[in-house]
Amino acid sequence: MKTQLNSFSPDEQLAERHCSPTAVTVTVLICTCNRPQDLPIAVGSVLRRSQTPLHLLVVDQSDNEASEESIAEWRHDSRLTYLHLAVTGKCHAINTALKSIKTEFVAIIDDDCDVAEDWLDAHLEVFRKYPQVALTYGNVIAAPHDSTEGFIPTYTLEKDIHCPTIWQKWRANGIGANTAFRREAALAIGGFDEEIGPGARFRACMDGDFTVRMLLAGYEVYETAQSRVVHLGFRDWKQGSQLIGNAYYGIGASYIKPLCCGRMSVLPTFFYELICKTLLPSVIATITFQKPTHWRRVLSFAQGTFDGIRTPVDRKTLRYGRPVRKLPGNMTLLLWMFCCSNVSLLSL
Repeated sequence: MKTQLNSFSPDEQLAERHCSPTAVTVTVLICTCNRPQDLPIAVGSVLRRSQTPLHLLVVDQSDNEASEESIAEWRHDSRLTYLHLAVTGKCHAINTALKSIKTEFVAIIDDDCDVAEDWLDAHLEVFRKYPQVALTYGNVIAAPHDSTEGFIPTYTLEKDIHCPTIWQKWRANGIGANTAFRREAALAIGGFDEEIGPGARFRACMDGDFTVRMLLAGYEVYETAQSRVVHLGFRDWKQGSQLIGNAYYGIGASYIKPLCCGRMSVLPTFFYELICKTLLPSVIATITFQKPTHWRRVLSFAQGTFDGIRTPVDRKTLRYGRPVRKLPGNMTLLLWMFCCSNVSLLSL
């Protein structure tokens, strides 16, 4: 059942398995790393409940065989392919999978999600209705949990949201726990940025980065309230603090990147994230004596922005490179002054 691939090397056997029969137009992709307790729920829900013919590809980056063993009951299901990668990084896992996937559409859920019966049909219906849409997101609902002990990351939609251009990106904030895209469009923009997301240098915001790059390439984005998955990923409040730090570090790095390449149409998105979702909540919490004050998100956003500026970018694909260039001291000072001035203005 185990298939080994090493950093982007193609695998002909896996490619043949994912060749697209006429009845199958979508591959469901689950990337996992050391979550053997949750993975069987995700795999089982996809194989048992999805009404659309599909392939299911599980890419496992765990450091042991527990995850593979946890889904052994589906070993002989012809719809399932299992792939083990030694290299970490969720975006690396997705890009490796895209090398072998042959279906027109790819849907992704997290390895700790439980899908509803029509979750996939809702994504495919959007693609059929709007040929210009290349990326979709859906609802991510929290499973029952004790909210006094922690939380579960969610994203809920009251109605559909259609974003035809980058100027509407601030309205769309879907997350990668429930998303789908056209494979050819993803390949056209260079796939996912492997320096962003879980397991990478910039530890979060792979979904926001992918959305921006899709919109900048001329594709449209749609969020459908008809698609729903239940998220089981409980975090206690201590884990939540780390999660927030990672999230805003990735957000800063993701949205400064196109600006460094002269793509000024991303400015509204950058300022919306900086002011409305980063600075303003922290200022309000501080002046009303609420806790937590969320200043960690401000510092993380600033650090992600600075580190993003220091990192070279491929101007064609808008993907980060690996070397880090030195940030001029005057640029660092200007950026810190900018953030501080916003805090001062909002405090008045």
